[in-house]
Amino acid sequence: MNFHTDGSGQPDALDLGRDLQQQKCQREGLAVAQADLARVGEGVSLAAEEHAALDIFLGTADKGQVVALGDIRAVVVQQHRAGGKVVAVERQTAHQMLGLGQAGRVGLPHRDDLFGRGALALPAQAQNDRSIALGVVVKEHKKLVAALLQRQGQRRQYLGRDEARTILQNIAQGKYNDVQVASLITVFLMRNISVEELCGFRDALLEMRIPVDLSDFAPIDIVGTGGDGKNTFNISTASCFTVAGAGFPVVKHGNYGATSVSGASNVMEQHGVKFTSDVDQLRRSMEKCNLAYLHAPLFNPALKAVAPVRKGLAVRTFFNMLGPLVNPVLPAYQLLGVYNLPLLRLYTYTYQESKTKFAVVHSLDGYDEISLTNEFKVATSDHEKIYTPESLGFSRYKDIDLDGGQTPEDAAKIFDHIMNNTATEAQKNVVIVNSAFAIHVIRPEKTIEECIALAKESLESGRALATLKKFIELNS
Repeated sequence: MNFHTDGSGQPDALDLGRDLQQQKCQREGLAVAQADLARVGEGVSLAAEEHAALDIFLGTADKGQVVALGDIRAVVVQQHRAGGKVVAVERQTAHQMLGLGQAGRVGLPHRDDLFGRGALALPAQAQNDRSIALGVVVKEHKKLVAALLQRQGQRRQYLGRDEARTILQNIAQGKYNDVQVASLITVFLMRNISVEELCGFRDALLEMRIPVDLSDFAPIDIVGTGGDGKNTFNISTASCFTVAGAGFPVVKHGNYGATSVSGASNVMEQHGVKFTSDVDQLRRSMEKCNLAYLHAPLFNPALKAVAPVRKGLAVRTFFNMLGPLVNPVLPAYQLLGVYNLPLLRLYTYTYQESKTKFAVVHSLDGYDEISLTNEFKVATSDHEKIYTPESLGFSRYKDIDLDGGQTPEDAAKIFDHIMNNTATEAQKNVVIVNSAFAIHVIRPEKTIEECIALAKESLESGRALATLKKFIELNS
């Protein structure tokens, strides 16, 4: 592996991330475009590059291959944004940091989970020393994690699909106490979740959901994972009404905002909508205005069992990843936005295990939707492609153009401007492009330009607004 250096003899983190990402992709047999690697490596986003480098070093095993902790190295990146580069890299062997033997396979915590929100209580000296902090946290949890991973006399990194399903069912049934649940969640703060595990957890939640059969409508759901920290306005919700106004059935599964000022449920409440689990009312809404809204807590009672633990940990957990996958209607189509490329691949593989026709989108500057602030990637069951805003006839916008305001009331006003076709060019076009790619999931035989025209016509003709007004009338 050949690295450039920053002049101190240490690897330049931009080269580090690109080469390591390429090695990881090769090991896992992923067909990743060279263009993607170049974009990450050349620093399209410093945060994205840093994330890529740490993702590699803070993992301990290849798929299907045992890797001793002593054989890898943990990297702690200190940010010095001189010249747009990460210039200082500290290294410590992982087994020294964890105080574990060579046979251990427990992963290190991801940097964001430890330091991004200051949610974990650490000794004072660890607050400013990331290497100390990593050691403290891992040492604190290693016994609990080791116990969880010890099965049938062997230490294994990943749960099988059935094992994951059973564990989540047991949690929902109250068979584990809060400490045990927190320990399980900690495992997934310390390493990435696998496709098998995510599918197993999804299976459990769907089996325990309150089912809603609207399959005869063959609807689409448009949703983002959240977690991008961008505080955008309600792009996916506005896109749902735009797609419904274009004549396509939509079942939106949403909740209150967790990582932004206003989630889908916030904007619905701002318009006087009353949430319901009454299937007849939901069906009537679909018949009259092409759209039904499912407030997630009404349909996923199993999540109540972990709510206190999640609130106490105050960090993003794998439960946040399940929301987009557990729409109780099991929609025929889905457009999902994610905030990084590893999640794009994870969700793509997960959707391929289901019958859902899908597209997963990611803006390369970190948005969990098509933001038109940068290039964006779209992945479906049979292809992946990078688009530029300009290639689709749009301008490139700035982060501030998509801001959702400071309160749910602010976000609702922006939403109303979009529906009334009085929004800014950036706000309107971002909704149009997300709506267009949702329509393309349903009608892949159409060109994306044709889908853009359909979405634009829905907004400009007033059909999206008429859909909103009828929806409010039916659901208030």
